[in-house]
Amino acid sequence: MTWLCAHGVAQTLQDGQRTFHLDIAAMTLGAGMRKAIVGPSGSGKTTAMDLLALAGRPRAAESFWLIGEDGKNSLDLGQRMGRDRRDRLASVRARYFGYVLQTAMLLPFLTIGENILLAQRLAGVNDRDFARAVLDELGIAMPFSTFPSALSVGQRQRVAVARALAHKPRFLFADEPTSALDPEAARRTLGTCLDIASAIGAAVLVITHDHALARELDFETVEITTRTQDDLVAAVIDDGTPPPPKAAA
Repeated sequence: MTWLCAHGVAQTLQDGQRTFHLDIAAMTLGAGMRKAIVGPSGSGKTTAMDLLALAGRPRAAESFWLIGEDGKNSLDLGQRMGRDRRDRLASVRARYFGYVLQTAMLLPFLTIGENILLAQRLAGVNDRDFARAVLDELGIAMPFSTFPSALSVGQRQRVAVARALAHKPRFLFADEPTSALDPEAARRTLGTCLDIASAIGAAVLVITHDHALARELDFETVEITTRTQDDLVAAVIDDGTPPPPKAAA
């Protein structure tokens, strides 16, 4: 099992009128875990997910580790963010993480097959059969040669889910992955996504406003708490997990 353990990972943003400070006090993800970040709009949910998925660099990282089985092959992500080139972090992200954006963000000049297989190539994976199987499981029976423009908004979102899962990531991040779907399609798509993630041993972290669906699918909800004082908004995410021994040493 590979673990992602973040403690004291922080970001500060300013828009000229106010300062927003986000502190991921604690967040741990491991195989089979299902966690949902919940909170009001503007509370920093997407910013937090970007930091955890290495899509953004934090201002500070007290303890941020990718830990392999039995503590082997551990990576100090916080240290790497401070000194490494972006391409090295991109390599880690491509190999270990899958990310579903709120809008599918498929490359329009590539076919759906090329979109999905591109994620595999970036991760150093070549498994066209698995990619096709994932797409079929998500209810997209169209040929790989189909362009995104031929799909509905909901179909594009399901292709985006397939793209995020096709390279068998250790961690799946999804920002409102079912917002473009009707309630029944959302339940079916997210349920299938979780089945595939479970089969490949991936942890799942989602942002969602659908608390009922999160409960139905056995997500542990982690709520962002916010505090406003003058022109400062402070947000905190804490799932209550302690730092791993490796990071605490």
